[in-house]
Amino acid sequence: MKRVWEKTDAMRIMLENKTALNLVRFAEIALLKKKTSLYSYNFPSQIQIEVTNRCNLKCLWCSHNSPDLNTHGTGDMDFSKLLDLLPQLKRAGCINLFGEGEPLLYPQLTEAIREARKYVRHVAVTTNATLLFGELSRDLASSGLTELVVSVDSADSETFKQIRGIALDKVFSNMTEFAAVSSVPLSVRAVVARENAQSLIALPKLLTKIPNCKKLYLLAMHESQGSDAAGYHHPVAADTEAVVKEISSECRKHGIRTDALELLANRKYAHGICKAPFIGMAYVNWRGWLTPCCSYLDLNLGNVFEKGFSRCWNGTLMRNFRKAMLLNKAPLHCKKWCGISTNAISTASGFHAL
Repeated sequence: MKRVWEKTDAMRIMLENKTALNLVRFAEIALLKKKTSLYSYNFPSQIQIEVTNRCNLKCLWCSHNSPDLNTHGTGDMDFSKLLDLLPQLKRAGCINLFGEGEPLLYPQLTEAIREARKYVRHVAVTTNATLLFGELSRDLASSGLTELVVSVDSADSETFKQIRGIALDKVFSNMTEFAAVSSVPLSVRAVVARENAQSLIALPKLLTKIPNCKKLYLLAMHESQGSDAAGYHHPVAADTEAVVKEISSECRKHGIRTDALELLANRKYAHGICKAPFIGMAYVNWRGWLTPCCSYLDLNLGNVFEKGFSRCWNGTLMRNFRKAMLLNKAPLHCKKWCGISTNAISTASGFHAL
């Protein structure tokens, strides 16, 4: 019964912000496989908007510590263009104002949240929490934000500092300060590598000290120049399955919701088809480039500032990307980062000619 409860909880989190059309699309992929329509009649359930890719940290596995992951420069999204974009996203279930940077560095963040809430019911921000104090903390509390997600990659202070270069106590102090002035739900997102997985087992108990913190997301680490240099590696089943199950059990024990078991399920992409470009999410970087997910920092499937979101979402480049996924020819990047099976021998640009 315990494992059934944990799997059910992981499934509930996965289905959050999904519409009926999202679920129909999921069934279409499962049943039709390669014959699935390349035109997406459903809207992405989650849209991630990179308001800035500037950051005040250099985490081991981040693009800011890995030149191989980011070659499109650093900057902030033009606020006027963001204001033009948001009304186009009213069919989305959730907007997350977060990318490869620290969103609390974006000067118009609270104004962006208020504007986004005019069009979607759920607006989240993911932060490293180093700037979550004082006036900014109070402004976020009254901005209309519906979820604040904090990145915490270890319950062990030494491991956390090695990964992020800051003190774990400072992050928890800022989270506590925010919880004291706000009823906004707090969540934690932890990146899992082989080397820090064990240190995450104690995290659910630690989260009980933070009021309003009731959810833990797990995300598998993707290897890069930075992670390789630091000796951190992508978690594989043999190394982490037992640990992830233990984290899930600890969450249940302490009343923390989690998608931990979904991390294990995501290793097995049926038919080599990632659902993200069909159902799950879209990512817009600070330049306005639409990409299929957050792992493609330099892939431009259409500039939403120039063409509009809907035209890019079903444009030629995005449809070709979906076609590559269905034909088992997803770019090698998909295999490297998510383990999707592919016969491709090319980088991301190879799918354009399909």
